[in-house]
Amino acid sequence: MAGYRKTIANIRKRGALNLTNEEVATLKDAPETYAPAHRMLSAHYFNIKDNDRAIAKARLVYTQTGKPGDASNLVSTVFQAKRYEDALEIV
Repeated sequence: MAGYRKTIANIRKRGALNLTNEEVATLKDAPETYAPAHRMLSAHYFNIKDNDRAIAKARLVYTQTGKPGDASNLVSTVFQAKRYEDALEIV
């Protein structure tokens, strides 16, 4: 199992998205095509209000999956950054 998969499992087991620097670094090593890692990074960046990174990761995930939940996450990150017109373009 790749390190990022184990890290995701540990974070989910813990039930909190307060990621350590080590966990963030491990998740960043995941391939861009591995949406669960980038979804988790997006949520982490959203929580710490690093809007540019949160938007970039949320956009990456939504572009890959097209899932409604990922669209919602992207809109939420864009809205938090007060980029309202960008949020409207997504929906």
